[in-house]
Amino acid sequence: MKTYHIESLGCAKNQVDSERFVAIMESYGMKEVYDPQDSDLILVNTCAFLRSAMEELDSVLSAILELIDLKKDQGGSYWLHYDQSSG
Repeated sequence: MKTYHIESLGCAKNQVDSERFVAIMESYGMKEVYDPQDSDLILVNTCAFLRSAMEELDSVLSAILELIDLKKDQGGSYWLHYDQSSG
C-alpha cells in the first residue's frame, strides 16, 4: 500500500484543504503516515499570504530535500513541485 504524509502550514483554511487531500488520497487506496521518512508521497500545503507560513516553508522544504537525497541513495526516484503563486 502506498503511503503519504501531509505538512499543512499557515491558516485554518489550509487545514481544511489538507483534510480534503486526505479524503482524495484514501480514495486512491493510500494510507496516511505521520513520519515523512515512511511516506511514498509528501504533500506540503501552505499559504502564500502569511509570512510565518512562508518562513516555515523554507525549513520544511530543506528537510524534504534532505530526505529525497537520502532516499535517492537507496535507489528511489522523486519529483518535487513548488508553486509560489498566491492565488
